[in-house]
Amino acid sequence: MIFRSVSQSRYAQDRYYAELKDTENIRNRIDILNQIVPFVGNYFSKEYVMKKILRFTDGDIEKIEAQIQSEGPSQPPINNTEQQQ
Repeated sequence: MIFRSVSQSRYAQDRYYAELKDTENIRNRIDILNQIVPFVGNYFSKEYVMKKILRFTDGDIEKIEAQIQSEGPSQPPINNTEQQQ
């Protein structure tokens, strides 16, 4: 009985730290992306950025491109920076 409680607590802690690490990794990738955006098209291809910087798989890229096409230009921007451009 005690082992089960300790095991569940350990699992919850491990899951929490795994989620924190995932969030930190995503934030770091987006920071890098923001820094290299001016160079995309000249020094980096969009595919390179998606695969190497954002770590997307070919399947992820296909899904994202399909989602972007299905959303079209009629979707509202997600943040204020898109509105200013």
